[in-house]
Amino acid sequence: RDHINSFLTEYRSKQGIASELDDGRYGLAILCANKQQLAEVRDELERGGFFGRLRLAVGIGPTAETYADMLNEHRVVACADG
Repeated sequence: RDHINSFLTEYRSKQGIASELDDGRYGLAILCANKQQLAEVRDELERGGFFGRLRLAVGIGPTAETYADMLNEHRVVACADG
């Protein structure tokens, strides 16, 4: 999950968006596929000191991985139906 820390650090260093992230005009939503990922992401954000400094919404929701799984399931059903 170090990529989240890298992403936030990079964006906070960009001149235009850094101040808007820091003053709360912009926030980020981070969606996790399950409770384990959610706990890992929250821990990483806490270690990086991002909570309290940035507007962050972190929760369980659809991700690229869950969408891919869903689409693959429908392809298998469609193929089976013929």
